[in-house]
Amino acid sequence: ILVIALDTSPEGGKVDYFISFDIEQSSKKAAEAFVQGIKDRNGGVVPSGVVIEITGALGDMFTQSCTKGLRAVTDQYPQLKVVQGEGKWNDVDSHERTSDLLTRYGKDVLGVYVHTPDIMGPGAVSAIEAAGLDPKDFGIAGICIGPEGLEPINQGKALAIVEQPAFD
Repeated sequence: ILVIALDTSPEGGKVDYFISFDIEQSSKKAAEAFVQGIKDRNGGVVPSGVVIEITGALGDMFTQSCTKGLRAVTDQYPQLKVVQGEGKWNDVDSHERTSDLLTRYGKDVLGVYVHTPDIMGPGAVSAIEAAGLDPKDFGIAGICIGPEGLEPINQGKALAIVEQPAFD
């Protein structure tokens, strides 16, 4: 029986095939679009404020790579404070974390970066809307655009979702 790991490879044991992509580089591209969105919404500058980062599972190598890509860009702007909420790869947790962090940081929030908006973006969008806010004002961006990610893009509720090729 062949053992194939997709995006995250388990430690130990035997894995015959590991299929992934450059998660960190894709995340960096999404973060660049995300910061550009902040600039576009603020007269060409990045003001002081909070960026909500909705992660996957914190112990996952995929999550760690996504965070590295985001931070490669946001660390260039010391006026940004990045706060994390663990979305655990689902809409319910991403909704709860986004809602919690929007409540905590309020008007200081400049944007919401979601590691994988295709599977966690609807939760973040619904939290923003439940707070009486417009998702367009938060420039939601991230990587992995599956069919679920097309709807927020087409509705203008997400700014950018980077599609990526798989490595051999």
